[in-house]
Amino acid sequence: GESGALLSRLLAIADDAIVIADDALRIVLFNEGAERAFGRSARVALPARHISDSPMTLSSFVSCT
Repeated sequence: GESGALLSRLLAIADDAIVIADDALRIVLFNEGAERAFGRSARVALPARHISDSPMTLSSFVSCT
């Protein structure tokens, strides 16, 4: 909807890193600012449904940086 489109635009233009994790600490949102800050693409950070069978958790991501 309209609010989802607005959120997408805000995340895209934010200079700050925005990383959101679910209750299991799986990264579910990783914006372009986070890509620049951490030097990793969103494809690497996002859960399995996007890239592999084992999702990257927030704790494993932080330990890799």
